[in-house]
Amino acid sequence: MTLEQAAAAVHSARDSNADPVIALRASKAQRKQQAHADASAQYTTAQMAEHWLDEYCKQKRGADSLSSTTRCLNFNIGRLASMPVVSLVDQRTTVSGHILEIVKRAPSQGYMFRRDMGAAWRHAENMGRVPSGLRNPFERAGGKIEGFKKGTRFLNRGELPTMLKWLPDTPVLPAWAKDAIWITLRLALRSGEVIERMRWSDISYDDHGGEWHLRDSKGGIARIVQLPKQVCARLKAIQKQADPNAKWVFAREDGKGPRPQADLVSAIVEARKREGLKDENGEWIGPAGLEPSWSAHDLRRSARTHMSQLGIPREISRLCQGHQLPGQDETYDQYKDPEKQREALQKLGDFLDSLVQPQVVPMKRRKSV
Repeated sequence: MTLEQAAAAVHSARDSNADPVIALRASKAQRKQQAHADASAQYTTAQMAEHWLDEYCKQKRGADSLSSTTRCLNFNIGRLASMPVVSLVDQRTTVSGHILEIVKRAPSQGYMFRRDMGAAWRHAENMGRVPSGLRNPFERAGGKIEGFKKGTRFLNRGELPTMLKWLPDTPVLPAWAKDAIWITLRLALRSGEVIERMRWSDISYDDHGGEWHLRDSKGGIARIVQLPKQVCARLKAIQKQADPNAKWVFAREDGKGPRPQADLVSAIVEARKREGLKDENGEWIGPAGLEPSWSAHDLRRSARTHMSQLGIPREISRLCQGHQLPGQDETYDQYKDPEKQREALQKLGDFLDSLVQPQVVPMKRRKSV
């Protein structure tokens, strides 16, 4: 084709409203859109969550928040992990059912999983990995999560003996989970702090008990946790049976780091199922006499409640649990009163022991005639 023929063809195409330049641009845009659609079809939910954690959470969240968010997503993503993200738009029933399964096990976990996956979807959309204009399948999935509210469940004086007598002998819990539950109840701490942050090198003993240097609490502040005599004896017994080279009290099977808190949650849920008992709502409970079902965090709430019933001042209970003091006291009053903390936890430990130990009643002497 000569130059004159090419020019004539261009003019003819433009006269017929078929501009070749515009057609070429449209063809490129169509191919690009098709390539983007193909990539989106292969983009999985697990990849979306991983990108959100790496590209957003690592920059915007603290180490403790990032760790808990990562655990929540990895533990709960389940069968959604391998599913293409765009396919979830047409499978909202599947997404809702999955979230409701999590809610039934742990309402707070279901709420956080739905919230964080919704944020991961928006991040993927902003980064161009998910086509814009699609409905976020995690928004309002599962409806209103009724169970997500501040808990009020605690083990009362009638339930505590049941728990304390069941715990040592039950075959449905592994030994490490029994130890974690036992220590959590007596220290009034978060179970995650006990499971994930207790190192042997941070524990020391003395004639009246011991101390644990908790290097990273939920608030990101290191503090000294007082250890009553019973907890010290339990830790020494655990250490005798542990690997001499173990760094963590609750080490993973491979020894590489501590167990995640999710392991304890799973162990408790599995124990309730193996007990084979259900309440009127169809929830697994166990052992018999502990209705409604209980969770690891209920142990912390139980300890604090009974500390108040034992007459321990609130400011001392707050210090034992690592809560901030009200108002300006947290800023200006840095004295943590370790002696009174240890006395309070020792008093709690003695009270718990009294619930399962036989009471010795002194016999009345007969008056001599």
